[in-house]
Amino acid sequence: VAPCTLPLHLPMMCGTMDSKAPPSTTRVLVLGSSVSTGCGADNPEQDGWFALMRDAVHPLGFKVECRGLGGTNVVYWGQEPLPDDLDSFGVVMMCLSLGNEGLAGAHKPAHLSEVEQHYLDGLHYIAKRLRQKMSPNARLVLGGPYPNNDYKEAHLEVLLRVHNSMCGWDEVDHVIDFLQPCLNDGKGNWHAGASTDPGHPNNTGHQQMFACLSLQDVLGQSVDSVN
Repeated sequence: VAPCTLPLHLPMMCGTMDSKAPPSTTRVLVLGSSVSTGCGADNPEQDGWFALMRDAVHPLGFKVECRGLGGTNVVYWGQEPLPDDLDSFGVVMMCLSLGNEGLAGAHKPAHLSEVEQHYLDGLHYIAKRLRQKMSPNARLVLGGPYPNNDYKEAHLEVLLRVHNSMCGWDEVDHVIDFLQPCLNDGKGNWHAGASTDPGHPNNTGHQQMFACLSLQDVLGQSVDSVN
């Protein structure tokens, strides 16, 4: 699946493969909440976006392992002991949902701002924790905010600001833009027919999430034969 094309009015691109040398190991670890595990797909282990990535990079010798946990948020991952073997992975990915922070239920500007800052503070702390335990040459990749069918225009504005803030963190090598047109309908929602419920994509939605990935930026090396 070809990556999406990013129009100028959507989040800035950040964290390219030129930021550091390629990782020394071909192990990839995916952490996060339910969508990172493929939730919403008919068969998460085969049809989730992480599984599609796993199958795409397998010919290059990369092995992808997912240890995401449904329902988790920035508080959970900020307090939970990190994997003891974190330094054995060449790429560590963390993908958490603003939906799990209660964004859809926020409508007043003050509440929206509170959820936004809570998420950013929590995720940045997680990124720092991960970086401290990772191998020096390993890549830290964050999944950016993604759609939810309960989001309105004010929520989309939060998603855009959050993505751009994440792109400025020194600890992070790449932020996946999950607000590209092939996934985001322009209003912060999934495309029609691409979700199983407001917060989870179906098979089509997971395919669209995978299409947002630049594998060379995730892995830190050229993958022209795949992308």
